[in-house]
This record gives sequence, structure tokens and C-alpha cells, in this order.
Amino acid sequence: MHKVIDSLYGGNLGCDSSSNIFDIDSCLAQIEQQLQDWQRNLPSVLSLVQASDLRAWSDQEVTNVHRFRVILTLRYHNLRILAHRSVLVKFLDLLASRTSDYQQLSLLQQVGMNNVKRCIHSANSIIAIVGHIVNPHTSLRHLLGAWWFSLYYSE
Repeated sequence: MHKVIDSLYGGNLGCDSSSNIFDIDSCLAQIEQQLQDWQRNLPSVLSLVQASDLRAWSDQEVTNVHRFRVILTLRYHNLRILAHRSVLVKFLDLLASRTSDYQQLSLLQQVGMNNVKRCIHSANSIIAIVGHIVNPHTSLRHLLGAWWFSLYYSE
């Protein structure tokens, strides 16, 4: 998280980034590579989960390891959204500008669309996982732990 905040937001979530889209894209590529390496090096017992994994868990005894995997997965996706948010902000700033530079918008679309797709994928993953867990027909609510509290008050 430190690398994302430091390199993409100048160490402060409230500051404007003066980086151009190529600098942001290069930094995001490095961050994505580090996230993939981190995920690949996780012990199998702590591998990230998908919403489809939770369906099988409903029928078995859910342990703290399951809870750790869910929280780790949600934090992973939250970090990806935070990282790729920088490209979304560039899109929104450019679209909101009264003097939109269509050449710059075209460039941003070419370079930034993969970042937008990754952000959307992580957002959809969070929604699917949390949606399945809070479903009243499952007994998995305890898997969210304090993360659910943090999500409610910080998002």
C-alpha cells in the first residue's frame, strides 16, 4: 500500500498528481507485477478466493484460515482499485474539463483502458464476494470480520 500511495499519489491521497499517463501506466505495470509475484508466492493455504469458492464453503466447516483468505482477497482487490483509481481520476478530470483535449483523451483511452478494466474486475470481485457472504441464506457473515466494519465506514 505504501508504494501505491507514495508513487501514484505523492504520499498523500489528497494531492494532485502531476504525472503524465505514461508515467502512471509504467508505475501501475510495476505494481501489477509485484502484486502478481506476491500472489504467486502465497502459500496455497492462503491463496486468494473467488466468489465461486465460497459456494463450496457453505457446506463445510469454515475455519479462521478461510476468514484470513477472504480478508486477504478483499484487501488485495481494494489495493488494486486504489492503484488504478489514478487512471480513473485522469479520465474524469479530462472529461469534466471545459477545454477537453480530444487528442489527450484518445491517448488516455489507448493507454488507460487496461487499467480501467482491472479496476472494474477488482470492484466486481469485491461485490461478488461480499454479496455472497452477506446473503441471508449462507452462514458466512463472520468471514468479513473487522474488514466489514472498515468497508462500511471508509468506503
